[in-house]
Amino acid sequence: MKRTTLITLTLALFSFCAQAQRIIPAKDALKHIGKKVKICDKVFGENIKKGVTTLYLGADHPDELITVVIKADFKTNLKGHFENNSHFDDYYRGKDICVTGVVQKDKYTGKATIRVTQPSQIKPFMEDSMPQQAPSLH
Repeated sequence: MKRTTLITLTLALFSFCAQAQRIIPAKDALKHIGKKVKICDKVFGENIKKGVTTLYLGADHPDELITVVIKADFKTNLKGHFENNSHFDDYYRGKDICVTGVVQKDKYTGKATIRVTQPSQIKPFMEDSMPQQAPSLH
C-alpha cells in the first residue's frame, strides 16, 4: 500500500514539474521549440499586415529574437487588457512584456514565434516579473 501511494505521489509530482512553465531569455527561444515557456523582453517593433499584428522582441525586425503573433479576430479581446488604451497597435512598442506560450519555428524565417490566443498570455513585465522584495525595516 505504501509503495503504491509513493509511486502515485512521485508520478503526480513529476507530471506537475513537466507542465510547469519555464522562464527563458528570448535569445534561447529556438532551443525550446515545442515547449511552453515564458519570455520577458522589450517590444522593439511591430508590423500590422493582413489582419495580423506581429510584435518583435529583443530587437527590431529583421534582427528580432522572437516574434509574437496576434491575429486580428483575437486582437479585440486584448484591447483594454493594458490600462485604458484606445490604440492597441501602438501600445506595445517600447514596452517590456512577458509572453507565455508554445515556441514554434517559423517555416519561412526559421525564427522563434509564439502565437497569442488568450489575454492571459501577454502581460506587462512588472505585473508578471519576479516577486517584489519585502519593504525595508530601516
